[in-house]
Amino acid sequence: MEKSAFKNNYLSFISKYYPYFLVSIAAIVLVSLLATSSPSYTMNPWDDVSCYYGVAKAMNNGRVLYKEIYEQKGPYMYFMYQVFLLFNQTGFTGLFIGEMIIAVLCAIISYKTITLVDNNTTRGIIFTILVEALYYNSYVYYLGGSAEEMVLPLLYLSAYIMTRLLVKDDLTKKSAIALGIACGYIFMVKFSIALIIVFEIAGICIYYACNKKYKELLHFGLTSIGGFVLIIIPEILYLLFTQSFKDFFVVYIHNNISVYKMSNSTKHLVETFFRYSWFSYLSLFSVLLIFINRDINYKKKIAFAIYLFSLLFISFKEGMLWYYCQPLVILAPLCAVFLPRTSTLIHDAKYYVSQALLIASSIIVIFTFIFIDESNMVHMSRTKDFYPYYQMAEVIERDNLDKDKRTMLAYQTMDNDLYLIANIAPSEKYFCYLNIFSTLPEGNKEQREYIINNKVTYVFTQHDFSGIEEFKNYELVYSFETREYARYLYRLKGVLE
Repeated sequence: MEKSAFKNNYLSFISKYYPYFLVSIAAIVLVSLLATSSPSYTMNPWDDVSCYYGVAKAMNNGRVLYKEIYEQKGPYMYFMYQVFLLFNQTGFTGLFIGEMIIAVLCAIISYKTITLVDNNTTRGIIFTILVEALYYNSYVYYLGGSAEEMVLPLLYLSAYIMTRLLVKDDLTKKSAIALGIACGYIFMVKFSIALIIVFEIAGICIYYACNKKYKELLHFGLTSIGGFVLIIIPEILYLLFTQSFKDFFVVYIHNNISVYKMSNSTKHLVETFFRYSWFSYLSLFSVLLIFINRDINYKKKIAFAIYLFSLLFISFKEGMLWYYCQPLVILAPLCAVFLPRTSTLIHDAKYYVSQALLIASSIIVIFTFIFIDESNMVHMSRTKDFYPYYQMAEVIERDNLDKDKRTMLAYQTMDNDLYLIANIAPSEKYFCYLNIFSTLPEGNKEQREYIINNKVTYVFTQHDFSGIEEFKNYELVYSFETREYARYLYRLKGVLE
């Protein structure tokens, strides 16, 4: 009897949780294939990721964020990269582990969102893997490691909560505090994206008001605010302890608001958006299905419309739909559940073998699509010889300088992977070039001063500055020139004597 009970409990456990296992494995495989931080690639060559790692190294070396090291994302972004550095000081292992965790969370939440509307395990698994594949294989994902990716599970969570309102109308205290925490965390990573959660909370509160549920409105609003405050307290304490609150406001809030404007025409943005056909069309189709669904009353549709507005507002405000339309991927699960049903005959027969074959064949089709229409895998064949950083790191290692003399500046370039690979922590505030320097001349001025005053031992550039007056005290020790790009490493004269 006990053996029979154990068997029944075991089968019940497998039946309940195997979908989460399958979508998680698929997500890990996707990240391994398409994230350039994975062991499948030599390195992640993205400028932004190298900046994040550089800031994290500086903070680990005692530099105060914003006050002594300049970068534009929120503090929690760099705290995450500090954690990644615990796994590997000269490589991308930590980021890859983080991306796998993020991918698994997204897959699980996506599956829960789909099956919330359509309670079918097989379709839930297939559509979840499809949604994940569309995201990771789109140019929106790029090379991996962006701020948007770091908060993606929270954006998926916001879609789940909005879907729960549309379908079940049973939002709980947990939903309110979850949205508040999500909003606060995203605010401390990239505050413009936090507007998505702000609008969602506002939409839900308006829904309660339209239904004259004032007690629920007050409770939901205050609980959300409580979650927001709770998650930002550690960062507030950090800013107060380091006396860097003013720097935080100027660098992270003021400069980001005043510098980044919509730079492209609406026509160009729309054309760019539709360049990613599968990704874009599924998102827009999901929106249409929500509004024409007769089972959803107009008050809920108002809440959803407010939420949708925030997604479009963020994308268009930034003027870069190829990148900032990324939050729209969370609408895809809402679309997927309304797609034509998959083999009703197989479902009605309830044969586990048939369902397994259906899942397996669907996964094969999805991954075949990835290999045919890949985005990042072109980088997979590139070895260390393709990148100059490893040879430059060897030059620096051979110099065998004391730690206090192993200082470097990435001059007029955002490409800072040398900081990570050579294991050098940035020592100067403006440790690399940023796009914002075009309207923030003090960054360029300070970088020139570092060189003129011989404040750094090595200068890493993408231009040959030999013979330039400000480089008179530096000698070229390594150059790398290919059709793709050129990189140069200068060393302060006399430092080896």
